[in-house]
Amino acid sequence: MDYLPLIFFHYDSIGVFDISVGRPLSLLIPSDDMTILQRLYEHFETTYNKMMGGEIHQIHEELLSLTNNVVIKCTHAPIKDAEGNITGMVGTGIDVSELLSTQERLRIKLEDLDFFNRASYHELKEPIRNIVSFSQLSEKAIKQDEQDRALKFIRPIIRNGKRMSNIVKGINRYFEPIEAEIRDVDPAVVLKELIKQNNGQSIDMVGAQAAKSFRIDLAVLRMVLSELITNSLKHQPVERLQVQLTTTKHQGYVLLEYSDFKTGIENEYSSYIFRPFKQLPPADKNVGSGLGLFFVKRSLQAIGAEISYQSGVFSFSMPIH
Repeated sequence: MDYLPLIFFHYDSIGVFDISVGRPLSLLIPSDDMTILQRLYEHFETTYNKMMGGEIHQIHEELLSLTNNVVIKCTHAPIKDAEGNITGMVGTGIDVSELLSTQERLRIKLEDLDFFNRASYHELKEPIRNIVSFSQLSEKAIKQDEQDRALKFIRPIIRNGKRMSNIVKGINRYFEPIEAEIRDVDPAVVLKELIKQNNGQSIDMVGAQAAKSFRIDLAVLRMVLSELITNSLKHQPVERLQVQLTTTKHQGYVLLEYSDFKTGIENEYSSYIFRPFKQLPPADKNVGSGLGLFFVKRSLQAIGAEISYQSGVFSFSMPIH
């Protein structure tokens, strides 16, 4: 566990404060970030005053959020003399950011697992019923030697079978873990690479910004942009698709706006499109699973981010590490 950033601190009875930090503290915060160090000191001082004032008599634990993605678990313990009088305070601070992040991702997955257990039955019930009904009609037509009529029933059987397959694949894909890839990333470059993987078919990237790199989760960014491109191609009525990506930095987050200018999704569906198993016209109901944008929203929520849609623009944020 020696990779964990550790902080050791001590207050004596006259308020002399000593602090020492483990070498890996630089993994948490820049060494020159005095604002964060000041917050640490103020937190320790407040707890010390409470302990010396008699408000805290025993070991005390508290979570301290330093930045958007850095949380310290602070443990404070009183120092007592032979008579039991508090003469000072000692304690530690341990980085629990990854632990809390993992717990939140697990909470979301368990919540969604419960939802899928209930919803998948409803979503699969219709195509199963259709397959059975059309199979019976096809069998009857074959027995009556009406081959052309039987073929008409085969097509909806295939269509509903594909629908079932897409739902199952979508659910399985959602529960596949995404391994975090924290690195310096230029989102525009990632979008260009995804367009190239699509062989550049029907997609032009416009309004390129100057290169901007942010230390974010590349795996989540790649997944989000890939789903947005797929969604644009599905709903874009023009032959060649134009997409634009803008980025700005704000309070420890990078804010991204993805636009395809004429996506064809009405504003009235701005919240509807992020619900599971929801597909909008003009998309054929059998093309996908209706889980793509739901997958995007939940993956962003798992890292403390959000996404919204308005007037052809998907706006989402990602925490900067």
